Amino acid sequence: THDRALAADWRGSLGARLDYWSNTDGHRHEFAPSTGTVTRDDHYADEDGYAFSPNAGLVWQAAPGIRARTSVYEAFRVPTLNEYYRPFRVGPVTTDANPNLKPEKLTGGELGVDLGNPRAGLTLTAFANEIRDAVANITTVPPNTRQRQNLDLVRVLGLEAGAHWQALPALRLEADY
Repeated sequence: THDRALAADWRGSLGARLDYWSNTDGHRHEFAPSTGTVTRDDHYADEDGYAFSPNAGLVWQAAPGIRARTSVYEAFRVPTLNEYYRPFRVGPVTTDANPNLKPEKLTGGELGVDLGNPRAGLTLTAFANEIRDAVANITTVPPNTRQRQNLDLVRVLGLEAGAHWQALPALRLEADY
């Protein structure tokens, strides 16, 4: 990430990350506990890929104790080994794994304001995110069989608020919602 002053009251930042991921030797091996007989022996194709995650931000120090900020970003998440390969059961509900899941991709942005100083202050941030290929548990055979699947698109809009107060040198109180 690169951060620099753009003008007296403005700062900008640019960042990028390139990740390589791989998933090799995926398999599911099951056997009957009473006999030891193999009941399932699945082997899955190896997968790998690259993911580029850029980000940019801008901060304006409007006045002492008043700061506005904005940022845009992209990110990714590869499904976990449990999501790919490990089914589980909770009560009567079985959730099947899915070795064909795709990585999740997030695109988002936020806008915020910070009021105060290091001793006491408030923050407020609004954000909007879109997640493509989000992993979710989808009911496939009602009412008790689900499978992990990719959703086309999830839109998330939100608001975060926070406050802090340095009551004593060794005591800082914080609250966030």
